[in-house]
Formats: sequence, C-alpha cells, structure tokens
Amino acid sequence: MARPASGNNQTSNQNSISYALKEWYASLPPVTRVVLTAIIGTTFAAGLGVVPYHHLFLYWPYVYQKFHIWRLVTTFLVDRISLALVFNMIFFYRDSSDLETRVFAGRKADYTWFLMLSMAMTLSVSWITNTVMLSDSLLLSVVMLWSLYHREQIVSFIFGFRFPAMYLPYVLIATDWLIHGGILPYAMVYGAMAGRAYYYLATELPAQGGLDYIRTPQILYRLLGETPSSGRGTMRSASGATDYRTRYTSSGARAAPVNRTPGSGHNWGTGRRL
Repeated sequence: MARPASGNNQTSNQNSISYALKEWYASLPPVTRVVLTAIIGTTFAAGLGVVPYHHLFLYWPYVYQKFHIWRLVTTFLVDRISLALVFNMIFFYRDSSDLETRVFAGRKADYTWFLMLSMAMTLSVSWITNTVMLSDSLLLSVVMLWSLYHREQIVSFIFGFRFPAMYLPYVLIATDWLIHGGILPYAMVYGAMAGRAYYYLATELPAQGGLDYIRTPQILYRLLGETPSSGRGTMRSASGATDYRTRYTSSGARAAPVNRTPGSGHNWGTGRRL
C-alpha cells in the first residue's frame, strides 16, 4: 500500500503559510510597512547581539559631542524583545494602518511628516527625564491621533472593559504604570502629548481660523513621488467618506466641517476589540 504523502502535505502547508505572510506584508500601507519593519529589524538586531543596545539608545552627550546622529532615529526603533513588544506592534499595526489608509488616504508624505513631527516633539522634551528609549512614544503618538479621529468609537480592552476610543491612550499609559509598579512611562506620555499637539495644530487650530504651522515640506512630496495636496485636510472618516477635517473642539463638541462631501457622515460601527 502507498504511504500517505505526509512530507508533501507538510511542505504544502508551509508554503501556504509563507504565501499568506507575504500577502499580508505586501498589503500593509507603505509607511506603516517601513516603520514596522524598521522597529522589528532593529529590535531583533539588538536582541540577538548584532548591534549592542547601548549603541542605539538616545544619549545626548554622544549626540552633540561625538555626532552619533543615528541615535535620534534608532531610539524610536529599538525595544526589548518581550510580550509587551508583541502587543505594541499589534497596536501600531492596527492604528497606523487605519490612519494611513483612511485619515491620510493617498497622502504618504503627510503621514510621514506627522511621524517625523511626533519624533521631533518627543526629542525636544525627552532630555527632561533623560529617557533613552522612545519606541513607546512613537506608538502612543499614533494611538493618540487615531483615538482623536475616532473618539466616538467604542473599543474593548482586557477583561472586556469597554470605553470610547478617546480614552485609549490614557488607559494604555495607566496600564503600563500599574504593571511597572507605579513608575510613570515618560516615553508614552511624551508620545501622547506629541499626537495631541499635532491634532491641535493640523485640525483644531485651522478650524478656528488659525494658520497652518505644520504644512508638509515640498521635498517630502518629491521624495515620495506625490503631488502636494491643496491643504492637509483631505481627511477620511472611519467610514471612508471624504471629510475635510474631522474636527472637534477642545470640549469634545464637533465643529462645523469645511468642504465636507454632501451626504457624508460618521458611521463608527460597533466598536473594535483590542
């Protein structure tokens, strides 16, 4: 009797999994894919000893005395290999992908500029607490911006705890604070502040008649092969409908939209499980 071709089946399953992973990776929005790859690659390079951790952390004396300029970037890309890293990558993947494909749809340069500004704002205050690893700040800046554009959406956290998305950044900070025995996660706080500052400067201030102080540089459009948009505001709501800027006032009330597509509206859905 012929034996079952178990070896062939196993090879076929492995090929299927490999193909599925390649398909998933290729489906990621371009900026999210680059950042996610950089974080995972840098973290594993450090964790496996290819590059020492202390060569990647932010250490200001080495930056301005020995010109270790790369530390200004690698501090956002390196993390400890742990279960927390897995959860952080899941959060970053979900929220960054959603921002890039909906809020910043078709505008890679604008989304890249948001990430760069968030990093710059975090660096400008990190010296206060001598924070050397800022990967969590990049995560929280993305989560904060996502939560502000989806503040009405209900999200589910651990143990089935449900709350509006606008509180998600604070829940993550509080959770980290509890896990680490009352030590305030400064990197997460700085990232949340950066995301909130960007939202104010890009959305709320222009809605109030203020100037656009953080317009994306033309060079980014050229580098990424895009044509500058007529203002940052061709935003998209969670439902995919075009919306000039999904705006809210500081009190939480929705401000009058500008250049809103007639008939568009917010359909936040039933929520999202985290």
